[in-house]
Amino acid sequence: MSNLPARPADMIARRDSLESGRKQVQSGTLRQLLVSSSVAALLIGGGAPRALAACAITENGTSVASVTNSGAINCINIQNSTVTGNVTNTSTGTLTATGTSAPTQTGITISNASVGGAVVNAGHITTTSTSGHGIFVTNSAAVSGGISNSGSISAAGFGIVVSNVTQFGGITNSGTISVSGLFGSGIGVFSPTYAASISNSGTISAAFGIAAGNFDSFGTANSGIANSGTIAGQFAGVLVSGGTTGSGGSRGTFAGGISNSGTITSAAEGVAVVDTSQFGGGITNSGSVAATFDGVVVGGFSRVGLQFLAGVGTFAGGITNSGTISSTNANGIEVGGTFNGNANLVVSTFLGGITNSGTVTAAADGILVGGDPTGFEHSTTVSMFSGAIVNQGTITAGLNGIEVGGSPGNDSSTTVLTFVDGIVNQHDRPHLRRRHRKSGPHHGGPRHRCRRRKGRRRRHDRHICRRYQQCRYHLGGPRHFRRRRLRGDSVDFPGRHHE
Repeated sequence: MSNLPARPADMIARRDSLESGRKQVQSGTLRQLLVSSSVAALLIGGGAPRALAACAITENGTSVASVTNSGAINCINIQNSTVTGNVTNTSTGTLTATGTSAPTQTGITISNASVGGAVVNAGHITTTSTSGHGIFVTNSAAVSGGISNSGSISAAGFGIVVSNVTQFGGITNSGTISVSGLFGSGIGVFSPTYAASISNSGTISAAFGIAAGNFDSFGTANSGIANSGTIAGQFAGVLVSGGTTGSGGSRGTFAGGISNSGTITSAAEGVAVVDTSQFGGGITNSGSVAATFDGVVVGGFSRVGLQFLAGVGTFAGGITNSGTISSTNANGIEVGGTFNGNANLVVSTFLGGITNSGTVTAAADGILVGGDPTGFEHSTTVSMFSGAIVNQGTITAGLNGIEVGGSPGNDSSTTVLTFVDGIVNQHDRPHLRRRHRKSGPHHGGPRHRCRRRKGRRRRHDRHICRRYQQCRYHLGGPRHFRRRRLRGDSVDFPGRHHE
């Protein structure tokens, strides 16, 4: 157990130059929004509706077979009721919620109600209030068929929000969700228990594309978060934050993993798993992730006014990239944390390793296990990393392609206590073998070029013939050499061994 040494001064200087462009504001506004116990009240927007605020379609204390809108109205409100079928806004339906309080500030509200089918939007939903959401399910509601959007949602608050549900069938978006709110999510789930999935094959534009926060348990072994569409996030494309306990530790169990086969862009973090006690299923990217800061981060971070520094307990399933991950100002993949905050960030156990068979491009490190904390006596600790770091693709980095450790500053520290299975770079080995076989006579070329030359040309090329004989040993050599090798005899290679 020991602190890893800092990197050379020139590397630290370059890292500092990258950090100088980052706005390190320590307000923690978003973290409070996502993980506070009052998140449901914040999303509801002020509690009970005003007496004069009403939706054109309202079911309160009733039982109906289904609810459908095909016209132009302000909103749909299902409260304290039972709907045995679907709640639907059809392809010709338009919901324009212009209210300033619940429920008229939201397109479709399901509160303390039971829906046996699904909530379906195939039309258009628009909200204008900063607390207004496209679709809002809350207050111990149950929606067996989940939420499906194939239309368009334009909201100032959140696009689709699920908070405190008892039974839910998942969220699917194949349409368009656009959110203008400062900390809004295209799809947000903030429920203690959510045994379902989130799937996007459409287009999402928001401060957070998809966010899961303030949960005790999320997903199942086969259902996590999947993106095959396009996500553009201001702060994160995909964020998982279970929240914090009263003592400041992380909480929540996430199952099913995160997969991206589409496109994720972000002005901050691409995919982030932070403040979570247990995470299962790993992170898989076969698409494209492009971020200003970390492309993929497991652990924590603080920048641009956000703080997520409670750490991650156990992360299982590893990180796999067969697509492209890029960062213009930080790391491609990071396990640990880069921050300037009053914290001792810990990733207790990381299982499954990191495998790259695609392309990683970063201004700092391509793959970093550790971190770069700054500030007085702050620290990043990765207690256990198991599963190896394997590169079979291409890594282009401004600092290091692969680094275990970091460059802490200002009396801070980075510690990796246990690192198991090592680092393997397999990218250029097949290429080297082909080059040796196809190059000239001194790299295994045809023997006649040494045997048939005569006179001065043969004497002039004698050194080439000698190098050829040496390389024959490198590439397998004559039969007697191969026999000796099979018998287990030791053989001294003349010259330099290329492999």
